[in-house]
Amino acid sequence: MKVDTIICHDITKGIPLPDKSVQCVVTSPPYWGLRDYGVAGQLGLEKTPEEYIERMVGVFRHVWRVLRDDGTCWVNMGDTYAMSSMHGKGDITNFTREDSTAKEGVKAWEGGISRKFNSAKASGLKPKDLCMMPARLAIALQADGWYLRSDIIWAKPNPMPESVTDRPTKSHEHLFLLTKKPKYFYDADAVREESEGVWNSSKDWAARADMTAPEIEKGVDLDKQRTRGFGTHHPDIDRSGRNKRDVWTIPTQSFPEAHFATFPEKLVEPCIKAGTSEKGCCPECGSPWVRVVEKKPATMNIRIRDSKKDTLKDKSGLGENQATQSEIDNYGPEQMGQSTTIGWKPTCKCLDDCPFSPSKGEHRGPIPCTVYDPFGGAMTTCLVAYKLNRHYVATELSAEYIEMGRKRLAAEKDKFSLFEPQ
Repeated sequence: MKVDTIICHDITKGIPLPDKSVQCVVTSPPYWGLRDYGVAGQLGLEKTPEEYIERMVGVFRHVWRVLRDDGTCWVNMGDTYAMSSMHGKGDITNFTREDSTAKEGVKAWEGGISRKFNSAKASGLKPKDLCMMPARLAIALQADGWYLRSDIIWAKPNPMPESVTDRPTKSHEHLFLLTKKPKYFYDADAVREESEGVWNSSKDWAARADMTAPEIEKGVDLDKQRTRGFGTHHPDIDRSGRNKRDVWTIPTQSFPEAHFATFPEKLVEPCIKAGTSEKGCCPECGSPWVRVVEKKPATMNIRIRDSKKDTLKDKSGLGENQATQSEIDNYGPEQMGQSTTIGWKPTCKCLDDCPFSPSKGEHRGPIPCTVYDPFGGAMTTCLVAYKLNRHYVATELSAEYIEMGRKRLAAEKDKFSLFEPQ
């Protein structure tokens, strides 16, 4: 399969890639009722939400075919409001995917880029209804066989201003993590976040002198407790970072050559890092290599520490749980738990019998994983994949966008391969 390539193609008619050939899909489809890209067959201008969802499900059936069984599919989707017709300019407007400026947004609307939709009422939507397009898509894909593993919220600290006075300003979109199987490749260590500090019981308890701690029954093993509020043990905190949360605060990112805000590189980056192996995949079967991780448990025990310092008082309600002298004597230096990557290993056995290339006599190691974007657009997914040393493939219907993406990628590297299938 040719990689590092943009393909000019209408994906509603299929995807010109081999079966199970990509490890990860990261994409942002055209939202319903937002704009007319001036290309025949484009998605987003369907007459009803139901028709749009039906076409999207069809597209993701093609995506299912080219995605490996252990792969992940990340789909960014914004929402739309139904509204009554305004001077014949349209029945639907979108407040989520911003144009580069408010002026451009008004110009796009008044110029008729958002076509007239007479179907909001027919779909049971009232004027001013939130159409719930992300939820409709997620549920439809789930019903079609996809596993919906996470509904990530992309929180925007710099949302487009809105002239509304009867609801909050829209400042988030959805990012769905979808898979084909219940078990799949996901590199949690690649996207860990900085851990919060452990609560300092001896210091913070003084500031909470007016609070009453819960009574602890005799025989309770405090080492297994997770209650944060009263200074109990946190053996699950990892100094190497906490598991990534499902609310990502990322500013929007403008692209000078586009008249709208593309989805930002910072939104794509964790998807590719978690969804593909940093080490790469097997050159024979495409199976990802996985981390070999050494885990060191936490050696922090607040109960023993406070007993040792004689700060665990009867008045706290914990006096009966003083540590024994033996526990205090054996209590070593306090350390947070830590996970360290000490190597990588394949998840297949393809290279066990023939680890060398017969033609070159060289040792055969992993090759970069491949990331695919069905709706290439400004080629942000391709750009981030390249920066992270992954292969990329994108399909795009618009020749104008392909040229724009080619220039954007060419600025990052010396050569860029562009071809159009016959």
